[in-house]
Amino acid sequence: MIKTILVCVLVFGLCASREPVFAATATLMPLPEQQFFDNSGLPLAGGLLYTCQPGTTCGPGGVTPKATYANSYGVTQNTNPVVLDSAGRASIWIIGLYKVALYDALGNMIYTQDNVSSGGSGGGGGSGITPLFYDTTSLSVTKDLTGLSEVIIIKIDGSANTVTLIDTSGASFPGTSPNSYQLFVQNESVHLVKSGVVWYIEH
Repeated sequence: MIKTILVCVLVFGLCASREPVFAATATLMPLPEQQFFDNSGLPLAGGLLYTCQPGTTCGPGGVTPKATYANSYGVTQNTNPVVLDSAGRASIWIIGLYKVALYDALGNMIYTQDNVSSGGSGGGGGSGITPLFYDTTSLSVTKDLTGLSEVIIIKIDGSANTVTLIDTSGASFPGTSPNSYQLFVQNESVHLVKSGVVWYIEH
């Protein structure tokens, strides 16, 4: 009888020492702001970060700039180049692939790097969703989202033509037009997630 009690105590003691099976898996927090340094390891105060289309010339003479954003919404654009603060920091959010060129405040190049990715499966701020880029220079585009549950859509041209998102299964969209969602201006983007019969904007 005593042996049985001891065995039970040991078993329950071991079980009690384990992590709960329902505990969430923690992940490493991304840097809220990026910090850059000069070749001496000092913060790059007033530095300039140019961002361009991958595979192109990037820097003061570049002609293929690519926008970065001040927050994860992908709406408010940074200046290009991004001007770093006195500690060499800036909040820089990207979508897809970039070529970057880092310069000091006097215009001396620190380095360039091509095919810089936002992470995940080809971009999307680490969401794992590959953004769909639409060029409506020639004509407006209509995209049916039926069968999808999450999308990131980006209009890349500066024309007056639009990207119109619909869902022929009957799911509604946020905003004033529940039957569709439109993108109007260059580099406008939207991250949509479908729940039931409603599309929501993911922030």
